[in-house]
Amino acid sequence: MHPQQTNGLATASLVLSIVGIVVGWCLFLVPNVLGIVFGHMALSRARNGAPGHGQAVAGLAVGYGFLALVALGGVIALTTTR
Repeated sequence: MHPQQTNGLATASLVLSIVGIVVGWCLFLVPNVLGIVFGHMALSRARNGAPGHGQAVAGLAVGYGFLALVALGGVIALTTTR
């Protein structure tokens, strides 16, 4: 029995998006942006038959979700300060 193949870009997307949540705020959101880019690249490969569709979607969801929270926090901070 052979182990199931994985997509390195999908794994990188998920890992970078999670790392971005933990330390991304002090790294200027670079891990999240890279996670999103790698997630889109992995989805493109998955459409052509490569494995890793679920990991790519999870990486995109985490990456975009954190960016949305950061944007919401920025909007709230800008509208509540005088």
